[in-house]
Amino acid sequence: MVFLSALNYPLRGGAPAVLIAGALLLWLAGAAGAFGLWLGLVVVMLLAGYAFALLDAAALGHKRAPELSGALLSPLQERRPLWLLLLLFVVYGALTAAGLDLSPVGWTALAVLLLPAPIALLGLQQSHPVHVLNPLALVRCGCGLGRYYPLAVALAAAIVLLAGQPLASPWSGLRAAAALYFVFALFALIGRGLHASVHEAAAGANEPPDRRALADERDACRARERMLEEVYA
Repeated sequence: MVFLSALNYPLRGGAPAVLIAGALLLWLAGAAGAFGLWLGLVVVMLLAGYAFALLDAAALGHKRAPELSGALLSPLQERRPLWLLLLLFVVYGALTAAGLDLSPVGWTALAVLLLPAPIALLGLQQSHPVHVLNPLALVRCGCGLGRYYPLAVALAAAIVLLAGQPLASPWSGLRAAAALYFVFALFALIGRGLHASVHEAAAGANEPPDRRALADERDACRARERMLEEVYA
């Protein structure tokens, strides 16, 4: 049920408009060849910023995806995609220095397996994203997702398989749209997992649990902070 809700979430609110515009820009960047490389990088970073905003909305229990705004797309205000990219480079450098030699397929599979944990941790930790470089915090956050983690890995694997399909233009535009849709679904699923985790933590911490209060957004934020304290205990 939660998995179907995550798949439906990118089709609500402002997400469909972002999905269509993002897929069009990615298709244009791909059609431009080498000249579209920088455009593609900029578009990917902007879409990653919106994906984290979508994750936040799902984690707070919002029924609709957020509308597109300049604040959501500003790299000066949304730095979590940059921290996620930095983590990937750090992990790759550390494993390479340790003597691990994998094929491109092996590195891709490793990234797919590990990716949900840092995304979830960056969803919890917005004010101090540097904590995403803490391996212990990543492990605890990944374990906190529980049954949502394998579902997130499956969605990440679907994104990689879809992006690797050799579809020629104009079908490459449809491939970009489908891949972007699954990216948004992945972030929505992780947000739903965080939402469920903080509510379970809040229900266990309150005596007696007040379900109406837990449904309130302010209490959800407090529960989110309590879970964050447990991650860094």
